[in-house]
Amino acid sequence: MKPYILSCTFLFLYLSSFAQKAYNFGEGIVKIAHYFVLQKNIPHPDTARSLFTNYTYYIKGSRVLKREPEDFAYGSSAQTAQKQDNSSFHTILIAKLVQPEYLLDFQNGTAYTFYKKKGKQMISRSRIEDHRFDIFFRTLLSPKRNNNCILYTDQDENSDTCATGYGYGIAGKDSVFFQYNRRHYPVQSPLNYFFPDSTNTFITLLWAPSPGTGKDGKPISGFSVLVIKEVIEAKLPDSLFTIPADAIIKENVTPDEMYNPNIP
Repeated sequence: MKPYILSCTFLFLYLSSFAQKAYNFGEGIVKIAHYFVLQKNIPHPDTARSLFTNYTYYIKGSRVLKREPEDFAYGSSAQTAQKQDNSSFHTILIAKLVQPEYLLDFQNGTAYTFYKKKGKQMISRSRIEDHRFDIFFRTLLSPKRNNNCILYTDQDENSDTCATGYGYGIAGKDSVFFQYNRRHYPVQSPLNYFFPDSTNTFITLLWAPSPGTGKDGKPISGFSVLVIKEVIEAKLPDSLFTIPADAIIKENVTPDEMYNPNIP
């Protein structure tokens, strides 16, 4: 297998005017799992009991809908309190990561975030580049993406088109490692969007350094592992990407405004 060194300068060459670019991400459903691990083992990450959250994207052309079946419970703890009469009280704390449903329309550069207030369907409308919740598609509009690059892949032009390979690159100030597949998929990989447009393989797994907090509340160093769990080829109806007619639309609503019951 012949290694190929890819030039960062070559990867910098892509369109600088996002407003004039026509986006087409394909059509289908992508499911991504986000793990936090403490030890690096790129081919076989220890993801048992380390799932942080999931991402499910419904994709059609230039439109992307993120929708999850329910809020993700990412941690729990139990405490027991003993009274003088030997009776006990058990307390269980379950923390949930709130994941709003949102629609990204790259044709007009607008993000629509869905939330509820007093039983009413509300929508926060903003520019995609200002959207606070998405970590994949929003990077397509970030100028900092120009500075990211793939430094190396073990790609062999004569290898099987379905072959799996590995590589590494730079994203921001961090070295990142990834696994890719050369087979054809009905949609683009959201993991590719951390790199410039000339990235033409389908990245299926991405490692990146990530700070975290231990059980004792002290900071720890670990890794975020992003894994494509499933890609579904499907014809999706346009109605899935339609704004409800009865929704109340506000501009640039903050997360605190969305979920704080004391803010109308």
